[in-house]
Amino acid sequence: MGMLYIDMERYDLALPLCQRAVDIWECSLGQHPELATGIGNLAEVYLHRGDYPQAAALYRRAMTMRERLLGRDHPDYAASIACLARVYTETADSVRAEPLCRQATEIRRRVLGERHPSYVASLINLAKVYCQKRRYDEAGALCDQTAQTLGQSLTPADPRVVIRLASLAELYVSMGDYGRAEALYRQAIDCGEHSLGDEHPFCAATLRGLGQLYHRQGDYPRAEGLLRRACDAHTRARSHGRRPLPASHAASLHSLGVLYYSLADYSRAESLCRQAARIQKRVLGGTHPLYAETLRASNKTCQKVL
Repeated sequence: MGMLYIDMERYDLALPLCQRAVDIWECSLGQHPELATGIGNLAEVYLHRGDYPQAAALYRRAMTMRERLLGRDHPDYAASIACLARVYTETADSVRAEPLCRQATEIRRRVLGERHPSYVASLINLAKVYCQKRRYDEAGALCDQTAQTLGQSLTPADPRVVIRLASLAELYVSMGDYGRAEALYRQAIDCGEHSLGDEHPFCAATLRGLGQLYHRQGDYPRAEGLLRRACDAHTRARSHGRRPLPASHAASLHSLGVLYYSLADYSRAESLCRQAARIQKRVLGGTHPLYAETLRASNKTCQKVL
């Protein structure tokens, strides 16, 4: 139930359930791999809520337990390492993230093989760290390797293809290679719409990413069209009885609001940023960095309106 609510971005409901599961496992099983899994699930809730110290402490606890119970060559141990590295990556602590990413990547390569989705994910995570350190040559080499592996190992109908392609595109944006980024975003959109449907949250997020790229390049008409499609995907999902992911919807609203700010359409920008802020506060909490960024954008537009 807790994992279901995590996938639905209902972290307020996920937190007590994941905590209760950990308490039950700890009382009934003691030091057990299932307890380590539960601790990792609980850490994921804190990570999404922006409580990075608590998430890191829990991931470290799960990692230590898995090392003792399963050994250093077990995929679950590598997963714990990768999760802890993700906390440091999201807080831009690349010094601590890099050795963890390297360790997880090596274990997965040795144990799972170079075509396994988890190994592909590790390559992308390591490339993100290199981008943070501005080691773009190394990041680019990993991105090229990942793109080749994706083409060989995963079918276009696999939802993970959409996620990985979009992640690669985001990395190429960081490196300033907008041509490669655009091609990957378009490939991700095509795969997603055919395999998942154009109302799926992954598709909406990919549309948003390409729209942000065009915004960055100053192509405002194409940016607006894609960002509107992303927002419309969430609206259509709700009208068809599906629950759109609220944090993803907020991100699309915020991106469209920032675009209208660039176009000096401050009234629409303010309205969209305020909608996004309300959703983020409810879903992520009032201390999350994304909520703070949306408040900052809303304040800027409000000053222009006044």
